[in-house]
Amino acid sequence: MGAGAGTKDSRGPAPLVRLTLRDTMRGEIGVATSKPGPETSEGEAAPSGAGPEAPGAGPETPGAGPETPGAGLQASGDGAGRGAPGAAPPSPAAAVAATAAAARRRPRLDPSNLAMLRQLYVNLCVQHGMCAPGPDDAPGLAAHREAEAILAAGRDPDAPDEALSWAAAYRAEQLIVRNLPTSELRAELARRAAGQAGSDDPERQALAKAAETLLGAAPFDEPEARGVLLRLVSARQWDKTERTQIRELAALYRERLNLVCVGALGVFLLALFLNIGVVMPMGWTYGVGGGYSGLVTAIAAGLFGASFSALVGSRKVTAVSIEAMKTMASVSQIAARLMVGGGGAAIVYFFFETGLIQGVAIPDLDNLAFARIGAGAGGEGGGEGHARTFGELIPNADVSLLMIWSFLAGFSESFVPRMLTQVEGAAAAGERRAG
Repeated sequence: MGAGAGTKDSRGPAPLVRLTLRDTMRGEIGVATSKPGPETSEGEAAPSGAGPEAPGAGPETPGAGPETPGAGLQASGDGAGRGAPGAAPPSPAAAVAATAAAARRRPRLDPSNLAMLRQLYVNLCVQHGMCAPGPDDAPGLAAHREAEAILAAGRDPDAPDEALSWAAAYRAEQLIVRNLPTSELRAELARRAAGQAGSDDPERQALAKAAETLLGAAPFDEPEARGVLLRLVSARQWDKTERTQIRELAALYRERLNLVCVGALGVFLLALFLNIGVVMPMGWTYGVGGGYSGLVTAIAAGLFGASFSALVGSRKVTAVSIEAMKTMASVSQIAARLMVGGGGAAIVYFFFETGLIQGVAIPDLDNLAFARIGAGAGGEGGGEGHARTFGELIPNADVSLLMIWSFLAGFSESFVPRMLTQVEGAAAAGERRAG
């Protein structure tokens, strides 16, 4: 087929469906984009690194950042400061050395995360100053010394960045819970319980209810209250760490989509330019005496539409878990989305070729050609300068319509299924009338 080829005697079977762009694309763009999710507040920290394996397991690597200044405990952990009686207290030098070793293994923080980490150290130093374990409380004294060693770097404004660690800060918060005075313990327990009251997780609801029970009981059971507080802190830390990981994976996903979208656009333009005399001399034959099917260019337009759709949807992407976000950001998942778009564009092309679908806005594949630029269409010199630079041929109306339909087929994953449904319904109606 093409401008130079003879006109077919038949375009195949009579059209079953007559479509317009408005009829077919009604509601399509809303389907293709992701549903917006709750935005993360700017007050939430976004440090790098993986979070703890599960609530209550304690931090493994740098995780989420602190809350606003003056906030209470943020850390989680299992038995913070609840060492066995008689256990040897850790050496402050050993604690600092362990912190430095962990700092060497983690990536450097960006300036905003580093500022939040330093503020968390300041908050912890204030809370640590409220703690005064008794002289006979060996576990409390051990926890106090370890927290003191960890927070020493936070008290020094000139301390190197490598001396600060989210993991170490979380550990210090856990240790501080062990020695919080009763008044601060009650206030922190009430605040944490209120934060989990609206949770949909049954475990979080149970913790909040247990905290409320302890706060209303007389006498106040401090050991039990500290255990519940540690679990509430752990749950909060896990939530923030998970959000941090999802944000980082979402950023990676958008970065990959940016590259894919630029690459798909390049492929589409290359496939188009090969036929208008810009890149290869053989393009001059199209619309003059050679044939042009448009299939390759249509598939390239579908690839570009798929990448564009994914890029638009990524601005509002949300995921319920780290695993779901990892899957979404994987190269294989992105490649699959592109293949669906390219395949959808090819199917739409074949529908047009069979003639089963016709309408005012349906391209005539027999008339695909590239028209010459008119004498007044270019810049200086009656368009000749423009023609020498960019070629003399431009897509005609049928080529342009094919590109639009192909782009839409790639943009919307439901475009081709909807078209198949309409064709199937029209075919069934025709059979009923014939019977």
